[in-house]
Amino acid sequence: MKTPPRPRRSSDSRSQDTQGREFVPGQEKTGGLSQDSAVFTEAVSSDLEQSAYVSIRVPEDTSVSRSVPVGASVRQRGKKSLQHRRIVQEEARQSISEDSVSGTVKLSGRRHRLREVLRRPIGSRAAVELMGVAQGAPVASATARLEEKRRARRRLRAGRYIVACFSVLAVALCVWGVFFSRLFALEQQQIQVTGSDDEIVSPVAVVESVEQWYGVPLTRLSLSSIAEHIRHSFPQVKDVEVKRRYPVGLDIVLTLREVVLSERLDSSWNHVDESGVILRRGQGVPAEGTARVVLPQEEGRERTQAAAALYHAWTALGTDLQSQCDLMSSDGMFVTFTLTSGASVVWGTDEAVELKSRVLAILVAERSAATYDVSAPTRPVIR
Repeated sequence: MKTPPRPRRSSDSRSQDTQGREFVPGQEKTGGLSQDSAVFTEAVSSDLEQSAYVSIRVPEDTSVSRSVPVGASVRQRGKKSLQHRRIVQEEARQSISEDSVSGTVKLSGRRHRLREVLRRPIGSRAAVELMGVAQGAPVASATARLEEKRRARRRLRAGRYIVACFSVLAVALCVWGVFFSRLFALEQQQIQVTGSDDEIVSPVAVVESVEQWYGVPLTRLSLSSIAEHIRHSFPQVKDVEVKRRYPVGLDIVLTLREVVLSERLDSSWNHVDESGVILRRGQGVPAEGTARVVLPQEEGRERTQAAAALYHAWTALGTDLQSQCDLMSSDGMFVTFTLTSGASVVWGTDEAVELKSRVLAILVAERSAATYDVSAPTRPVIR
């Protein structure tokens, strides 16, 4: 079966384009015909994100211009690819002709091949080498291009320099504001003291003792130095905890020493703690529930050890023996005390105090004596 021949296109002045649309010769339209152009122009997007026009030379007697979309970029720029495009270009030139009567564009069967090749993305350099430079396209000289690059580098360096200067200035302002300005300066009214006792250490005295740090930013304060200063200024304070309270305050937490011993003087009593630190001086009566003791008068290691030994011996005694104890003394090593009955007790060193307490309680309850020696609790001596 034979294929029927194609109908011959009319030579009327009205013709159809490749998409089947009619047009009149000389009428300008996008993607259509133009009588003033002898160039087949392509819009190409270059690797530098700029648009360039690529031209295909056609015979001078052809006044046709048609726009065809072309890809943006291509990686293959080898010699074979360029040669192949040149061959297709030459075939395209030979296949384009104009019907002088109708003004229509007639393309040969190779037009489809050209279109397929041009659909591939190509770069600007490859397009220029393949199709040449469009008429009237601006050409930048190498000198102008280098000068433009130099200006861009200078602008970039200037921008970086400005950013660096502003960054350094901002850091300097932050450091000055945090460590040297009055923004975080300590204020007297913002110091709070807890754990104090007006009879031993008043909170007003503690606040006044840190006067040298008024106006110093909290970020520069040495909390350990403040705590050590308070302990040195007030022996009655056993421990100190200092905390910053931003923006301009301090929290001082005191742990006071407790009165556990009453030191007998000639006509008065000092209330002291287990380390021999005097908390109240010249009291008329001993503190309630405390041991009445005699301590070395000189401050030092001997007084501290004596007070500690007496306190441990007193706590080891039961309630009955504590009520019978009259006066305790120590030289820092040995502890002795007298009972309300007039008997004396040789306690000895600060060792095995629990056993000594039980033995002494049995001896006092069962036997009357002038002296009870429990320094060796496994072999007590009664005299």
